[in-house]
Amino acid sequence: MLKLFMILTFIGFVNKLFSQSFYINDSLREKAFSFRGVVRMDEFSNFTGGLDQGSGYLGEVDISLKIITEKLGIWKGGEFFVQGMNVHGKKPTSNIIGDFQTFSNIESDDHTSFYEFWYNQHLFNEKVAILVGQLDMNADFSVSENASHFINSSFGVIPTLSMNNTLSIFPLLTCGAVAKAKVSKKIFVQTGFYNGYNGDFTTNPSAIKWEYKKENGFYNITEVHYFNMKDTVVTGTYKLGLFYHTGYFIKLSNGDTLHNNYGIYAIADQIIFSKYPDSEQGLNAFFETSYFPEDRNFLNFFIGGGLRYRGLFNKRKYDDIGLAFATGTMSKYYKNQSDSILSHETAIEFMYKAQLHKNIVIQPEIQYIINPGAYKPVNNSFVGMIRLFIKFEE
Repeated sequence: MLKLFMILTFIGFVNKLFSQSFYINDSLREKAFSFRGVVRMDEFSNFTGGLDQGSGYLGEVDISLKIITEKLGIWKGGEFFVQGMNVHGKKPTSNIIGDFQTFSNIESDDHTSFYEFWYNQHLFNEKVAILVGQLDMNADFSVSENASHFINSSFGVIPTLSMNNTLSIFPLLTCGAVAKAKVSKKIFVQTGFYNGYNGDFTTNPSAIKWEYKKENGFYNITEVHYFNMKDTVVTGTYKLGLFYHTGYFIKLSNGDTLHNNYGIYAIADQIIFSKYPDSEQGLNAFFETSYFPEDRNFLNFFIGGGLRYRGLFNKRKYDDIGLAFATGTMSKYYKNQSDSILSHETAIEFMYKAQLHKNIVIQPEIQYIINPGAYKPVNNSFVGMIRLFIKFEE
């Protein structure tokens, strides 16, 4: 607790510093420097099933700084960004639950390191953007706005992407470049190229070492977004994603080496109804699915979806309540390797997200995990969790 208190005190001090300074001149109302600190803390218990019953704690601290170059009088449309991260706590996936979809999206090896650092340049009246540096692929790709309110990691990166490939995603990143273009009011396109190798925290403890290995190759991910609109309000967002990796992969049927991997996925976010016009309050839904070839991917099909309602209670108009599921299906070639391998793992998550303050959220929830690890000897797991989210921002 002393360590956590020191972290919160430091974040608060830096937040206060940036709130008091860094205006370039009085005519520019926006700061050139913006600071953000985020603390996530999970207390969890596995009540039944899994590998073992028990409780534990997971924590993540992010500190980031963004610099707007125009506010420094340098050039228009540029942004620098740097972020550091500390992750700590138990590893419940391998020791308690046994799930492969990972019930908490902040679980990792204990470490303190750099995370993202990049430069972003907007062009043509912000219709085009070029982003280069050390990038979290999931900050731009495989994102559902409604799914992001849930904690299971499958509601972040679609697991057919993350489980079958080495990607530049939490907790360890590598270099990449992304190009984005607003084609029209309803169509947006983005494509990214990333190094296919990011090492591990043993060889890359500061998380800023870039190394290219031919056998790991590189990968491209491309998305096309379509916005369904009513007047000027976006009521639905639909995304089609294509993925191609040039690295070496093992053919599951006979152990031969294959020289690429590829897949397709789709994401939909839709407002079902709003309590008031132009209001965030109401019922929202999301749906996700993906397919990867069975001969080189142990997890080849995914389907997930859920409902999120904001403002169920009149006096709690910023609270969210939601129910979602995520199912990863095992490849038939992988399943045939052992009688102990089951056909799927499914996570069901029910959450309530209470906004205590504009910068403080508490989220109690339960998850029921069917076939953890898709491994027959492990019984279904019932997990309870409370997440505390604190944000410092200027």
